[in-house]
Formats: sequence, C-alpha cells, structure tokens
Amino acid sequence: MAKPETYVPKVMDPVTLEGTQGRLIVVDVDATKNTARVSTTSTPIVVHIVEWSKLSYLDERPNAARIVREATEQK
Repeated sequence: MAKPETYVPKVMDPVTLEGTQGRLIVVDVDATKNTARVSTTSTPIVVHIVEWSKLSYLDERPNAARIVREATEQK
C-alpha cells in the first residue's frame, strides 16, 4: 500500500479508503475538485466520492507476480 503525496488516481486503480476496510476500484476522477468516485468490488456495490488525500494506492504487482510464479512452479 502506498500513499505518495503526488498520487493522482486513475480509473481502474485499486485503492483503499481511510477509515474503511477492503479493496476499492476508482471508477471516475474529477481533477478540478481533486476527488474520485470509488466503488466496492463486492456486493452490495457502494460508491463513495472522496478526496484524493483519503486514498491509498494498492500496488498489486508483487501479489500478481507471486500468484503467477506459484501457479507455474513445478511440483
């Protein structure tokens, strides 16, 4: 999880929201207000409009690499 000062969310970024649990996805960005609409990934679908400063980017590349490596390892 990363929270760089210069993070600008992009549509489809995996994020977390301060004060909540779980993974969210950015569905829209309003650069004029520095806000983003984020949606839950499970039902019920809940959409929040939040300031960028409340978001933390989830870098899932290490997990994806580990999953692929484990799936392709010879057993």
